[in-house]
Amino acid sequence: MPGAGAGDVAQIGERIRRAVSETTVAEGDQRIGVTVSLGGTTYQDSGSSSPESIVARADVALYEAKAAGRDRLLVA
Repeated sequence: MPGAGAGDVAQIGERIRRAVSETTVAEGDQRIGVTVSLGGTTYQDSGSSSPESIVARADVALYEAKAAGRDRLLVA
């Protein structure tokens, strides 16, 4: 998302998180709820211009979100 700030990332991430949590998957006669944990960052907040380091920062945020519990978004 070129030019996106942390608030933009949080807003889009929350829309994704909410859409997934409102979805169920059919498995035979059962409906199974699904949740997602998300991590994100921005180019401006990363302190780096390396794509690898920006992705690594988002990855750290993802694992922190997962450690804090399911169905979460963390923007670093």
